[in-house]
Amino acid sequence: MNPAERDRAALVAFYNATGGDSWNISRHNWLSDLPLDHWHGVTTDADGRVVKLLLYGVGLNGKIPPELGSLTELTDLSLYPGIRGTIPPELGNLVSLSYLDLSGNVLIGEIPPELGNLRQLEFLDLSQNKLKGEIPEELTDLWRLEYLYLYSSHSRDNFTGCIPFKLKNVIESDLDILELPFCEPPDTQPHL
Repeated sequence: MNPAERDRAALVAFYNATGGDSWNISRHNWLSDLPLDHWHGVTTDADGRVVKLLLYGVGLNGKIPPELGSLTELTDLSLYPGIRGTIPPELGNLVSLSYLDLSGNVLIGEIPPELGNLRQLEFLDLSQNKLKGEIPEELTDLWRLEYLYLYSSHSRDNFTGCIPFKLKNVIESDLDILELPFCEPPDTQPHL
């Protein structure tokens, strides 16, 4: 299977996992033989690889399938509302991703540490979900990250531990609303 065919298979898996037959968009072209950039919410590059998947307000209803992690040329991913379940760790394979917005869904569980693999990421919005647990230290590997949103009235008390110190450098965030302390900065003094 060539890369463009693999992208098509990943989108078909996404369609099936999120109730695509019930989406409230007419003539969306999903599952057709048309090129993928004719499918609603999909943008491709010159090689036919999916670079953007932007679906909001279309009636998504289901979980993100792990196959979405095979869209390795994806730069922008925005899905809401209607996504539920956990964030699949396979999203950590989307190493070209610069924009990830999964806000306003019903995501549960912890933020997968694999998201720390997204070294091109500049914008991350996981707010207005039901996420819990510790904020992964691996997110500090996202050195390009400028915008980070995690807050939700549902999860205000569900995050535990402390906020990794390096995330203090993010230009815009809602970390202060989480009411968690920043972790102590790493000890930079040599031990004698």
